[in-house]
Amino acid sequence: MSQGTESTAKLRCPTCGAAQVWSDTCRRCRCDLSLLHDALRGVRQLRRACLAALGDGRYDEAVEAALRCCRLDSRPENRHLLAMAEFYRGRFATAVRLVQRR
Repeated sequence: MSQGTESTAKLRCPTCGAAQVWSDTCRRCRCDLSLLHDALRGVRQLRRACLAALGDGRYDEAVEAALRCCRLDSRPENRHLLAMAEFYRGRFATAVRLVQRR
């Protein structure tokens, strides 16, 4: 999710399953969703940090940022980012395994 799209994007409350636009509180069960927002902001920051490190040739830092990103959000695009970082670090077999994993 790109910067500034949280206000128009939809989410599903992890507690009750209600679909709603992004907010810090679920409209149905009043669950606090601020930690979910913080985690997703963290994922975006880690992705940017990984890409910046890759661009600067700091491959170990890129892998670390990508690993932390994957721990927060294991979607395929984050695993692919980790695979790319591992590839640039020279760990080709690890990169291939990450891309092939479903």
